[in-house]
Parts: sequence; C-alpha cells; structure tokens
Amino acid sequence: MLLSINRLKDKYTGTCYIVGKGESLDSVGIKDFPLSDAPVICLTQTILKINELNLPNPVYSLQQDSWTVPEYTADYGNAILLTSTHNTHVFKDGYYYDQENDLKITDKICSIISAIHVAYLFGCRNIVFIAFDAVTDGHSRHPQFFKERYKDYDQLKNYLKFYEIAKQHLFDLGLSYTFYRIGNGDATADK
Repeated sequence: MLLSINRLKDKYTGTCYIVGKGESLDSVGIKDFPLSDAPVICLTQTILKINELNLPNPVYSLQQDSWTVPEYTADYGNAILLTSTHNTHVFKDGYYYDQENDLKITDKICSIISAIHVAYLFGCRNIVFIAFDAVTDGHSRHPQFFKERYKDYDQLKNYLKFYEIAKQHLFDLGLSYTFYRIGNGDATADK
C-alpha cells in the first residue's frame, strides 16, 4: 500500500546517506555506510546497486522522474514517489509525496533537492552524499550498470548547477553535509 511520506516524519535522527549516480558507484561497498542505523536514500536506479550490498540500514529509493519507471518494482524496496509522476500506479508499496505540500519545495527541481528535503523530513540533520562524482571528481560518467541501460552523456554542467542549488537548500535547512568519494575514503565538505 502507498502511504503518505509524513508517516516517516522525524523517524530518524543524525545522518542520512543519499546515493547519486556517479561512476564510483561501481566500487561502493558496505564499508561506505559505517552508520548502520542511518537511512539511505537512493536516487532512481541506484537502488539496484545498493540492494546488492544487503545493508542493515533502512533503504529507500526516491523515484521522482517519470522516465525511470523500473522494470521490476520489487527491486525498488521502500519507494518514495512524487505524486505528479506516472510512477504511483506502478508501485504497490512505498510512500508518496507532493513537493510543495509535504516537502515545502515551491519550484520543480531535480531529485537531489527532493532527497535533501526527504532527509530533513526524516529528522536527519547531517547528510553524506555518496557517488556524486561531478562534485568530488569533476566528471559525469555513469556507473557500469547504468551504461548497460542508458546512454552515457556529459551532464557535468547540469550536475554542477544542481549542486549549487542543493547547497542553497542545505544552507536554508541548516543541514551539515559531506560529499564522500568512494574508493580511497577521501571526503570533501563545504560545511
């Protein structure tokens, strides 16, 4: 059954992981999620890779874009769905949200912004971004399992533009954050 995302309000505290679509996702491992009680929000199809890890964490998949309707919805776990997309009729279980009413986002924007606001609604005040390679490595290549399904095209300018918008939302919400680079354990933080 699909439930309102407000059922998850203040369910968690502390840190939330948000998983992006960078090429470094190919190297992600359970060690990259040392806080086993922190929720994990996967953007679109990244849930397929994260599910392979069998994390003990509560894992959610944010499905905001109507073009990312999955072939196998069972693989998408606890889906978080934007009500204005076509996805709500595909999923049997999960949570739905309205950007303006539930997340207080007044402009239509990318998935990373919604994920930040979902983490805030969860009660988390620190975010660790994983596999956001446009920020950590300066490129926009996708992981291998994406390349099998989607054309790899250069979106670096768009991703960096979204990052600047995301920084403003993080600041407005008073959240601390880190962009974690998979592989050598380096992390960069702006706040």
